[in-house]
Amino acid sequence: RVPKYDLNHFGVITVIFNPIKYKSRSELYPKFEEHMSRSHVTLLTVECIFELSENLDLPKQKFEITRPNDPRHLQIRAPSVLWLKENLINIAVKRLPSYIEYIAWLDADIEFERLDWPHLTIHQLQQYPIVQLFEL
Repeated sequence: RVPKYDLNHFGVITVIFNPIKYKSRSELYPKFEEHMSRSHVTLLTVECIFELSENLDLPKQKFEITRPNDPRHLQIRAPSVLWLKENLINIAVKRLPSYIEYIAWLDADIEFERLDWPHLTIHQLQQYPIVQLFEL
């Protein structure tokens, strides 16, 4: 049996950027967001678009997932796609509320079979400094 933890201290970061404009990215996000809500975790979504889309030979971009005034959303404009995901995760970690003790960063196209995955994660983090969520 997995102990129950206060999930107010558990934050999830997801990063969205879609330079090729795949439709599946924007179609899968609402399902992911709902899954995180049902899991009772704090979700912070970072969406990045590329300012120099034409120079990079990419379609012109606009924010499709996030809303500018939603405190759970960050909108970032970037000049390059290099090392982008890691930088966006670091930006998001700094923006999480100070009471968050546990952080997971997840791709926005996954869904865990068990809704108690946050409790399992926190339980594992009592013993290990980092855990691979797909092994829980």
